[in-house]
Amino acid sequence: GKTDGQALAKAEPPPPVRIKRITLQGGNIAYSDRFIKPNYDANLTQGLTFLERGGQRIWARLQPLTRRFLPATSVARAYPLGLVWGFLPCGMVYSVLSMTLLTGSALRGASLMLAFGLGTLPNLLLAGFLLKRFRDAVQGRPVRLAAGLLVLGFGAWGLFNATSLGGRLWQGIVCAV
Repeated sequence: GKTDGQALAKAEPPPPVRIKRITLQGGNIAYSDRFIKPNYDANLTQGLTFLERGGQRIWARLQPLTRRFLPATSVARAYPLGLVWGFLPCGMVYSVLSMTLLTGSALRGASLMLAFGLGTLPNLLLAGFLLKRFRDAVQGRPVRLAAGLLVLGFGAWGLFNATSLGGRLWQGIVCAV
């Protein structure tokens, strides 16, 4: 038969997750919960920093393995290379991973990560296809110089707007309800 815990879990729906306040200030993401008792505040940036450092340590040990599979001239070399590269620290992945903690269940968190992966897959496949197709053109000096100047321009723009950029990005890109 069912245990009391299983019967109780089936009978009561999980409480809704309500995010009353997420604050992005000075590069820190702070979360305040006033729904779940006891109320608490959390600095999500500290968790992301911890994840990033852990990922860097893992990558430092795994990165030398990539040399065994380069150049990836066949599926037999590309597949294990991709598996190792899956441990490469990535801020976007860590950000979405931290958002899974706010979904309220393992299934919803896994669904969010799956959606993120499926959402980035077409861009990655297209970028790989285009890079392979236009390899000679992108390796030319004019393209590399233009790309470098573009990155330099974005960096200068970011530094010039550093004091207000976080708030403007949060208001303009992230949907605030």
